[in-house]
Amino acid sequence: SSARPSAAREPITAITTALIESRAQQPAEAIYELNLHNCGLQSMVGLAACTKLRMLDLSFNGLRAIEGLEALPDLRELRLYGNAIAAIGGLERNSQLRTLLLHANALAGVAPGGAGLGRLAQLSLLRLEQNPRLGADGLASLHLNALPQLTELNLGRNPQLSARACQALACCAPHL
Repeated sequence: SSARPSAAREPITAITTALIESRAQQPAEAIYELNLHNCGLQSMVGLAACTKLRMLDLSFNGLRAIEGLEALPDLRELRLYGNAIAAIGGLERNSQLRTLLLHANALAGVAPGGAGLGRLAQLSLLRLEQNPRLGADGLASLHLNALPQLTELNLGRNPQLSARACQALACCAPHL
């Protein structure tokens, strides 16, 4: 008897309805929480059927952009840490977002034509630590002073952010 060579497992690079439903064990339109942590994903596109989604974990994937979240108006928590996201954008329609975890990425600021985070009036927790490209200009482009509910902000271990930039933020956003 000869042993069969094991087939190499293809990495998952895109979000499909089959992937969503296999992870959540229910139809996509009924899902409130979805964990796609460390799946090797290269894109966020494919979540449109998850219209009731409130928590989405896409941490530790290969994501380079925030995209495909327009159909998720009830999203309250978004975990995108440990990716390669270079710019913030694509969150304008996620007005219910309260928690945004973007630490350990490659953030430098806002995507071209982006509105920053200013439209996320419910945002209360934002983690931006360990984004070595994030400097004072990039931080200013996020419009954190327009976030009335923001009470927790982590900017640690960002070598391009000076104490002066953080102090300026404190002046503009005294609720932090």
